[in-house]
Amino acid sequence: MAQGVYAPHSAFRNALNFLDGDRLLCLVSSSVGAGPANIVFAGPLPAADAPLEVSPEGLRWGGACFPFSGVPAYRSSLDGNVPRREGVEANLGALLKWLPANAPRRSLSFLLGGKPCRGTVFDRQSREWIGAACSELFDNDLAAGVRLIRGAGPGLTPSGDDLLCGALAALDAASRLSGRDLTGRRDEVYRNAVGGNPFSNAFLGFARRGLYGERFKALAAAILCGEPAEVEREAGRALLFGATSGADWLTGFGLAMHRWRDLWS
Repeated sequence: MAQGVYAPHSAFRNALNFLDGDRLLCLVSSSVGAGPANIVFAGPLPAADAPLEVSPEGLRWGGACFPFSGVPAYRSSLDGNVPRREGVEANLGALLKWLPANAPRRSLSFLLGGKPCRGTVFDRQSREWIGAACSELFDNDLAAGVRLIRGAGPGLTPSGDDLLCGALAALDAASRLSGRDLTGRRDEVYRNAVGGNPFSNAFLGFARRGLYGERFKALAAAILCGEPAEVEREAGRALLFGATSGADWLTGFGLAMHRWRDLWS
């Protein structure tokens, strides 16, 4: 956790978000779980009405000090998970079959064959537009496709940004499977994905570095090392992240693993 003074950004029932420039820190309840920017807070979350200072000793917030001594540290990377390439095909197939049938209809899962909500004419045009942007990303010009997808959709982290985080995670998984250095492609996606949303920028930065929240780490580990039933279970947990953020991340991860299959198979 980077030292500094973080200003309040947004508050939800189970998460308080703070920013120091593009650096993100979240105080979350146990139901949200650990992550590269998360500090899991025991008990109900207080009001986010004061800056939060992070020092080597702990947190200072609203006149109170919360020491780090004795607090377990969460490891955000997939280090220690040994991929089994022979099982990945079946695990990825399970995700690509399960997700369209179970994701919210307002999510981007229609890109994998899911049935979207009917919505307005604008909603239908938006789906056509992001479908064309994904074709650009995977088939023609990666940088141009990323720029088209960046910031697409409503929300604290727009759906397009969540999809790009999933795609960056897929590049981390592909690198672990193949042993190839995909840093250049990861950097190109990240460089073209960052924009004016500091919240999204923080998550894109984590994804670029192969750092995962607890639910998404469990899903990626299940794809690389687990069994189809485990994949479905962890995908179900990930879907509960935000209104559609979990589904959009999973869509980006599954779509990128499928369309960039030549990087790892």
